[in-house]
Amino acid sequence: MKTSIGTLVMLNLKDLVLLKENSDYRYRGAKFNALKSSIKQKGVVDPISVGKLHNELHVADGNRRTTASIQLKLTEIPALVKSVKNRDELQEMFMDHTKYTHNLGAVQLTDMYLKGMKPKYISPSVREAINTLNNIYGTTTRCNLILKRMVAINKSPRSYVVALENLENYIDTDDIKTNDFRKKALYWMLNLGSPWTITNCIKASAPVELLLDAINNKKEIQDDWWVNV
Repeated sequence: MKTSIGTLVMLNLKDLVLLKENSDYRYRGAKFNALKSSIKQKGVVDPISVGKLHNELHVADGNRRTTASIQLKLTEIPALVKSVKNRDELQEMFMDHTKYTHNLGAVQLTDMYLKGMKPKYISPSVREAINTLNNIYGTTTRCNLILKRMVAINKSPRSYVVALENLENYIDTDDIKTNDFRKKALYWMLNLGSPWTITNCIKASAPVELLLDAINNKKEIQDDWWVNV
């Protein structure tokens, strides 16, 4: 295998390690299939960026191109190789490339955080939502379980935090401004409703009793709740 620092080279795909902090949500669906189709027809046009760390070749930018090439059973890929001192530099390489070429969604950023991406590389709004959830649950382990559930159902943690804020402003009593109630509300949104259910009920001026009964007693809110009001 030939390697070069700062020089365009062809690397054997078997020698590459995918960046573990990247989100695999980025290489699935229609866009990924279109990328595979393009690579099948034209090959990899834009070289991937590789960080050499402890004699291992880590894909700092190009997980999708690398994954698509492997799935297409190619053997080599063009790459620019640069030596790095630690994983932080690998993450920095990834974010420096990605911020100019890809729009990372909140779910993808949350998934990256769970995979070890340092918080400083996560957008402020997502980072703030994660910090709020950490404060509610008290431990990183418990909070991460909730974040994993949100990622699994393709929902942004920010949407849940905003719904909580809207709920507290709407009901506006000290009883609900506790972490115990916030946990109940989050459980309800994750298992029985959604942040949008809460938001839509508030917009429709739903009775406070309806919302409290649903959250405290783990009941669904029917679409036609307004008929019995």
